[in-house]
Amino acid sequence: MKAKSLREWCREKGHSVEDVAEYMGVSVSRARDWFNGNGRPIYTRIVKLADWLNISTDQIDWDWKVEDISELPAMPRSPEFTPTKEKLLVSREQYEVAKKWLAAGRSKTEIAEAMGVSRYTYYKAELRFEADAPAKAKAQQKRREAAVKGRETKQLEAQAAKPLTKPSSNRAGAKAVEPRRKATKAVQ
Repeated sequence: MKAKSLREWCREKGHSVEDVAEYMGVSVSRARDWFNGNGRPIYTRIVKLADWLNISTDQIDWDWKVEDISELPAMPRSPEFTPTKEKLLVSREQYEVAKKWLAAGRSKTEIAEAMGVSRYTYYKAELRFEADAPAKAKAQQKRREAAVKGRETKQLEAQAAKPLTKPSSNRAGAKAVEPRRKATKAVQ
């Protein structure tokens, strides 16, 4: 049988990264590294993992990489840092590229190095951008709701602008249209 990556075996068997981490007694980030081809466990853990997956140890290919570097976008340059100005060290554009790199299997350390910042700075920026995401989603929802209300208001205004008429009959049996009159209270 052909050797496959741990990711392929787990997908085939219906296991997630979290399942592997829990079963092997390691952190999710360590299991994710194994999934992405960034390292491998010690031999005793490989045996345990192979038993869990009901395969032999030589059927797991540990020397593969998720990424095809030619398909990944280049990391944009970092904005200039001046201590007197409160500028971001990691731009939104860099963060978006970093998400693609993470999905392709690059480590956060590699991403931080490509940005020219420390891992700590990258982690802080990641937390900041992730915290901004719900606020941006909420703002987009409000804009959508306002657009819907605007369309409804325009439709109501258009209906109000049309002359109100009601059908009435004349003596010949043909229907004539007379404008509606607003009901007014009779003054006594």
